[in-house]
Amino acid sequence: MFIFSSVFSYAQEEEKDNNGLLSSPLFFTEINPEHPAGIFSLDVPFYFSPAEDESHELSFGYSMGNTWNPQVSICSPQGMTDFQKKVTNDLLIEERPYYFLMDNIIMNKKMYQSDAVLEHFHFTYLRKKGKSSLIFNVNVHWLSGGKSFVNYFVSDHFLEWFHSHFAIEDNFGRKLFPFNEAFFEFDDGNGNVYKKDCGDVFLTISDLHYYRNLFRKKFKNSQFCVQTSGHLSIPMNSFHAYLIPGISLGLRYDFLSGLRNSFTLAIEGAETFPNFMKMGSAMNFINTKYREQINFYFGLNRLIKKDCYFNFGILNNFQGSLMKGLYDDGEGKPGLFYLSKGDIWKGNVMTGRFPLNKFSYNALYKSSCKTFFILGFRKVKRNSFHLYVGEDFFCFNNAPDFQVGFQYSFNIDRKN
Repeated sequence: MFIFSSVFSYAQEEEKDNNGLLSSPLFFTEINPEHPAGIFSLDVPFYFSPAEDESHELSFGYSMGNTWNPQVSICSPQGMTDFQKKVTNDLLIEERPYYFLMDNIIMNKKMYQSDAVLEHFHFTYLRKKGKSSLIFNVNVHWLSGGKSFVNYFVSDHFLEWFHSHFAIEDNFGRKLFPFNEAFFEFDDGNGNVYKKDCGDVFLTISDLHYYRNLFRKKFKNSQFCVQTSGHLSIPMNSFHAYLIPGISLGLRYDFLSGLRNSFTLAIEGAETFPNFMKMGSAMNFINTKYREQINFYFGLNRLIKKDCYFNFGILNNFQGSLMKGLYDDGEGKPGLFYLSKGDIWKGNVMTGRFPLNKFSYNALYKSSCKTFFILGFRKVKRNSFHLYVGEDFFCFNNAPDFQVGFQYSFNIDRKN
């Protein structure tokens, strides 16, 4: 009888732990690219909480990414005739500005450049009650050159060592310029310039997110849930001083693969409205009416001991462009002035044109896709710690090229 009771108690405990595996929360704040312009828009955190309990949490997140976008001037033609549009369409993107000049076509000219390690400090409050959750973030950024040992894995030295040994030698042209410098600059062509230099600390936005569980179905060895959410960012800057709302929908499925292991599949799609309401003076850079964001996550959860879990996951973050007009903004296809041989940038004379300098343009006009590897530990109703490593695998826009970070969360309920 004693043996039977012991086995029964153990089974009950294992079942309780399995339930914890199925309802493990996902709360990742550092899964958005540290983009020199994107940090002023609305990024949606990756959050799911299938369990319906009550708690208060505080979180501190930190991430850093190396941005390298050599100077590019974007020339948008105005008032072209149909014939001029036809001629423009047949020209390479770098040939078009010369045609605009030759044919006296009016151009709206914007300029963008960045070279820095962009560091992000994330302060978060999470309030969860039943089916609802509320998240409030304050975002602070620091522009540095990456000289500190803390920044080593996102520094120019490390990235160029990596490129030399495992990729293409100096594929971004970094070695043409001094390492460990920091600045970014935007000129919207209307007399407005926004610039930050090495050592600058600045606020970007505060954002608020409300999540609501719509549906939850629990099976013996699995669980499925659906959530919806609303998002809002409040500008704390003069670069993009717009109130930005957003909406999202998320699906999550968890299934057990043993007494102490479970897997999680989750996908979330969001739509934000970057130019919803102007709150002050702002530059004409982020000008898309809608911007989409999609996150797809696959993760392993393992019970280490009672109420203590290990997590490993891979999250793919997709985001739409920040600017419209990549192919045709209504007036005609834009042209680009790239840095070429003999041009001077940052006090250095260009000795040639490096092959991937179009990333500066793509970083604004094309979608981004970054894969994050996430490793963490969580103790129920106590605290959690997660490490993040993000890489774009040379696919999209190099903003940033490489990103690492961490997040620490802790419960502030006295009764727990």
